[in-house]
Amino acid sequence: MLGIKNVSIRYQSRLIVEDVSLNVQPGKIMALIGPNGSGKTTLIRGVTGVIPLAGGRIEFSGKDLTPLDESNRAKIISVVPQILRLPSGFSVFDTVAFGRTPHIDWLGRLTEKDHHLIEAALQNTSVGGLRESDVQNLSGGEQQRVILARALAQNTPVMILDEPTAHLDLTYQVGLLTTIQCICRQEKIAMLVVLHDLNLAARFADEIAILDHGRITINGLPNEVLTEENLSAVYHLPMRILWSNDDSRPVIVPK
Repeated sequence: MLGIKNVSIRYQSRLIVEDVSLNVQPGKIMALIGPNGSGKTTLIRGVTGVIPLAGGRIEFSGKDLTPLDESNRAKIISVVPQILRLPSGFSVFDTVAFGRTPHIDWLGRLTEKDHHLIEAALQNTSVGGLRESDVQNLSGGEQQRVILARALAQNTPVMILDEPTAHLDLTYQVGLLTTIQCICRQEKIAMLVVLHDLNLAARFADEIAILDHGRITINGLPNEVLTEENLSAVYHLPMRILWSNDDSRPVIVPK
């Protein structure tokens, strides 16, 4: 289990994240939602060790990860960032193989286990047929699947995804999140996912946490968190929740 315990983060003298506590269970997806500027990316950067914490700690199965160096933390937490422009000259296989960097020796040699994990990651994200392609020549959706495969090859029990569907059309958004959900279940990975689309969060998350002005206002099951009252208060926009007869998950629309 990933434990975020009373975490606070400052930027210069300003407190951006204040006393945040969350638990993400193995095999479960927790979606982190909230308006722009609420501190979501800052929290993710603190959890992954990119920026220091002003208070609190990050735990995995009760072990404090805060003092770990980058290499040892990368053996526990992998990251799927918002899609970035990948450099040309690297094949899909080479890019996914970078996920094994925290585990290989100083000579950079891939073992049989490394090759097995890379191959599994390629297949699980449906990019095995592109292994020799230059990543720069791929579509946005394909590049994001490669980035997911790289994180999967890292073989960590925790995965952090920062708006993985940003800049993707609806088909790619649903396809990518379906893949993420299947991987989460099969590999029993604890996943913390930042999402802007409330309906995607409602459809794919097991739990949802709302971050507003650096604090968690509520977290729990989607149908508990995604209420008209909660969302209207956070987004400062009247919201309406719709329910279909055959689905227990809410559909959110502005009033």
